[in-house]
Amino acid sequence: MKWLWRIGAVVLSLGIAQIFVYSTYIVENTSMLPAFRDGDIVVVSKLSDIERGDVVVVNAQRGFYTSNQVEFVIKRVIALGEDRIACCNPEGLLMLNGKPLSESYIKGKPSDISFDVTLPPDTVWLMGDNRLNSLDSRDLLGLPGGGAVSTQHIIGEVVWVLWRS
Repeated sequence: MKWLWRIGAVVLSLGIAQIFVYSTYIVENTSMLPAFRDGDIVVVSKLSDIERGDVVVVNAQRGFYTSNQVEFVIKRVIALGEDRIACCNPEGLLMLNGKPLSESYIKGKPSDISFDVTLPPDTVWLMGDNRLNSLDSRDLLGLPGGGAVSTQHIIGEVVWVLWRS
């Protein structure tokens, strides 16, 4: 009978950890190619401090004001609150706080949309790596916040790919 209690304790602990510490998500689009493919399963830490360059999972309906069936999106953090992000310099690169941003992870050019935004505190600027096929901060430019996404809508940082599709 002790073994039954132990199994129950393990299952309960795993359930609590999934609620507060980590979760798994399935990538459901190609906006993060080449780093993540449609169908990849990723593990997300809910305890990580978010930094520039991190890949995060965001509540799409709140963060991107979308009413379609997409619940969660995976994007890269390009800028943090109070940063200035602009596109693009004469060489076609994004500018972060007045300096060119090196982005070896992107597919294609940095952006086909011009913008120049200083982010409010407690927000981030998010973009997909596959810039020509990504719903991201650029699509929010005309909305309140001007492209900034509240950090409250970030579920967590992608820390591991559990399954490659």
